[in-house]
Amino acid sequence: MNFKKVLKLIIKDFEESSVSYSLMGGFALGIYEVFRATIDMDFLVDVKDLDKVKQIMKKYMYKTIYETENVIQFDSDIKEMGSIDFILSKRNISNKMLLDSDEYEILNNEIKIKVLKIEDLVAFKLQAINNDITRKKKDWNDIVQIIEKNNSKIKWNKLKEYFELFDMLKEFIYLKNKYYE
Repeated sequence: MNFKKVLKLIIKDFEESSVSYSLMGGFALGIYEVFRATIDMDFLVDVKDLDKVKQIMKKYMYKTIYETENVIQFDSDIKEMGSIDFILSKRNISNKMLLDSDEYEILNNEIKIKVLKIEDLVAFKLQAINNDITRKKKDWNDIVQIIEKNNSKIKWNKLKEYFELFDMLKEFIYLKNKYYE
């Protein structure tokens, strides 16, 4: 996947169409100094903007490969366009995440993009672990790395709320004791 090419196209259209979005997932981890291989992109988008997202993806010849009330995944036959997943925001907590997203300049300052805050990225990692325990090793490693690299920036009270939401307070206490400055 040619991340730069795809982002230039997609983000431009998101902005022009007023799509409420935020980058998340493995690619977003790089914003916070956690680097790992990833083959796709993930976004959180307001469910109200789903029709706009579908039109944008269709414009660039993406095909829907999976869709539920919470997620839609697109893939392209053009290798450099790759795969893009969208998590649909429809609850107050995820809508607040969209509003709270920060804008970053990435890829040699060529692209401005909205990215979930550190705590919100961790929340989605916790949700992934909660939904599928087989993801625990990979997602827990991401959580630990993002906290190690960003501990001075973390809002620990907000992070605690997310750990409590997924009944993982013991894990939160472990991390806070180890990394809190």
